[in-house]
Amino acid sequence: MVKARKCRVSVSQFFIEPTRDAAYANDVIAKKLRLGDADFMNIKDKAGTPRDVLPCTLSQARELWRSRDTLHISFELWGRNRNYGPIVYKTFLLRK
Repeated sequence: MVKARKCRVSVSQFFIEPTRDAAYANDVIAKKLRLGDADFMNIKDKAGTPRDVLPCTLSQARELWRSRDTLHISFELWGRNRNYGPIVYKTFLLRK
């Protein structure tokens, strides 16, 4: 009998929260991610503060990070393991 191995790969979800001039940034980010207003999610962070975020992949977040100056947007990256629980600050992943 073969012993089953545990999966060590964490399933992560990433979310972008526009910060400065939220109306403009929401529009630009939603267009870049090909999402609409209905795709915004209200998720609590680790401290219990509700955040209006858009789901994205890490590669989409990196692309937006590289073009944030030309697009004139400001945002924070949040993430969580699995698809439940609070989100945590992850912008440090983009500062490489």
